[in-house]
Amino acid sequence: MLIGLTLLGGAWAISWGLRREQRRTRATATETRARLRVCLDALAARIGILDDGTELPPRAAELLDGARADHDEALTAVAGTAPDDHDRALLRVRRGLERVQDAGEILGRPLPMENPFLGLCAVDPAHGPAFAVARLEDRPLQVPVCTACRARIDAGDPPKRRLIPVEGRPVPFDEADIRFPPLPD
Repeated sequence: MLIGLTLLGGAWAISWGLRREQRRTRATATETRARLRVCLDALAARIGILDDGTELPPRAAELLDGARADHDEALTAVAGTAPDDHDRALLRVRRGLERVQDAGEILGRPLPMENPFLGLCAVDPAHGPAFAVARLEDRPLQVPVCTACRARIDAGDPPKRRLIPVEGRPVPFDEADIRFPPLPD
């Protein structure tokens, strides 16, 4: 009887530990996916900034086409469930940001990849480039915002900033310390 209770207790402890580890793994995957999605939105916005309908030099157009392909492949990988999907998505996001940076240098419109949110709306990078500044409810200083967010603030309906999970709690995307330093040669 005592052996049976011991085995039952051991099985329960193993089961509890496995569930805990699965929750931790799911939380990490959720955080990674959220970080990748916000970076994909920033990449798409940056492509849009440079590809504004004007005639582009052939090399810049080629780089932006490559960045679009990287974006699309990363978006597919983010939705995947294979263990290496997030790593593949990260490599594509990094390559896309690097291509946009190179195209920006050709066009004389620098978009450094180190900070993918620079020049974009501080409410949500998916909104695109920032053309105005405003004080948001949770920020003591004025920050760059898109014209739509500025209009909402002026109308008395301030938008909520995009939040992503960081260590299990929601954090504004631009405070999650997402950086892409250049890779060593």
